[in-house]
Amino acid sequence: MLDGPAVGMVGVAAVLAAAFVLTFWLALKGSAPSERAAIIAALAAVVVALVDLLLRRPRDGAPPE
Repeated sequence: MLDGPAVGMVGVAAVLAAAFVLTFWLALKGSAPSERAAIIAALAAVVVALVDLLLRRPRDGAPPE
C-alpha cells in the first residue's frame, strides 16, 4: 500500500499522464496547439505537486506522521 510522499507522486504522475494523453489526442485531431496544451499540462502538474506539499507539511505542535 502506498503512503506518505508516494501517494503525492502517484497523483502527480497520473495528472501528467492524463494531460499528455489529452495533449497528443488533441494534437492528432488538429483541434488544439500541442505546445499550449503541453504547457498547461506541465503547469497543472506543478500546481498539484505544490498543493500536495502544502497539505503534507507538518503543523506546528502536531506529532510527526
